[in-house]
Amino acid sequence: MAKIEGGVKTTLFSVIINVAVIVLVLFLSVNASAFILNLNSDKEEVVRGNKINFNFSVQIQEDDPNITQFNIDLVGPQNVSCAFDSEGNLIDSCPGFTVTKKSSGEIGYGYGYGYGGGNLEFEIIFDSTLYKGGFYDIDFSLVSGNETFIKSKEIRIIENILENITCSVRAKSGNATLDDINFKKNTISLFVPLKNARLGTGSIVLQEKKERFSIALEGNRVIHRDDDVLIMLADGIKSHEGVESDIDDIVITIDKKNKKLSVEDLTGELKIKDMRIYLIKGC
Repeated sequence: MAKIEGGVKTTLFSVIINVAVIVLVLFLSVNASAFILNLNSDKEEVVRGNKINFNFSVQIQEDDPNITQFNIDLVGPQNVSCAFDSEGNLIDSCPGFTVTKKSSGEIGYGYGYGYGGGNLEFEIIFDSTLYKGGFYDIDFSLVSGNETFIKSKEIRIIENILENITCSVRAKSGNATLDDINFKKNTISLFVPLKNARLGTGSIVLQEKKERFSIALEGNRVIHRDDDVLIMLADGIKSHEGVESDIDDIVITIDKKNKKLSVEDLTGELKIKDMRIYLIKGC
């Protein structure tokens, strides 16, 4: 009887496993994405006035999908939203963007802008001339009925400053955080040629009691400049107790009007607020 009971248990267990596998396969089939989006670009940082080339492609997984339209959403110091159809034709005004359909693979027309299985590929050229310097998030999306499929990138526009002048800044104090340590004895020294013909340099020192960090800045370049504010981007090498590591994409904001300076990297690892500017030249 023991063998028979064991056999029953084994059979029941096998049935449960088989049912679970079938349910999982059905679940994955139902929830498989109808579209697979891919997005690439030839660069992520551009001097204002130059262009970024995007390659946006869609793998169509269904035999009869419904593609309503494609959207472009640019969010940053200036915003723009616009749409284009599956032939690459702009549906509304899209300043700075041109869309060209590159290929459509082996596909056939379905419902609306629908296609039956295959690929769509677009070359999208972004001309930065009309846009202010700064950080931008750009979304390329496909709308299918009530569903939206999105691919995103972050891009940076660097101001094209023509004046052949330099910017020198020194500031101190403020409230700083790095590696979850708070600092109040802080100094920063910066130099950057505004024309961006060559890159600037600088240094940051953070100190609180026995803790001391130094950050060597390099590659300083201006993102945005007006009468009140100058924003620059830099890369840094952090040094602490003889150990060095990189901190990339450090954003330095100089409030010329209020003589304040702030620093933050894009990961949030480094934050400095309300440093007091005691020397500013050019800028």
